[in-house]
Amino acid sequence: MSDAESEKPQAAPPSLPPDFPLQHERKSSAALKWGLVGCAGLSALLIVALIVFVAKAPTMMSWLLARQGDQVLALCTKDVPPKDQDRFREALEKFSREASRDAERVTLLQGKIRTAIDDRNVTPEELADLTTFLSSKKPGP
Repeated sequence: MSDAESEKPQAAPPSLPPDFPLQHERKSSAALKWGLVGCAGLSALLIVALIVFVAKAPTMMSWLLARQGDQVLALCTKDVPPKDQDRFREALEKFSREASRDAERVTLLQGKIRTAIDDRNVTPEELADLTTFLSSKKPGP
């Protein structure tokens, strides 16, 4: 190195404008805030809906069983006596009050009802079989 080079003044490091931010200012994001609020609100709504559904499940089950019973009675042939239809209706009402406790029996009943109404006619024997199933306390076919 020569003396001339060493005598040159060193160039000052580049400077930044005085208003140049060295760090980003932390601003809370409104989108993130409302996204979290929305998710929390949706979660609360789903929890309330689930609680209402569980509380109303027995009522809905009774209603559905009554509709299926109406369908069975509507498809009864003319040789099914009204007395047997009344017996079926009473057994179904009693069963539907206790149905929420035994999902297996409800499933079996629905299968029996589907089998009975498949041909669009419910015979006296089929109605008697359904009534016997409804009146029995044991699960099973």
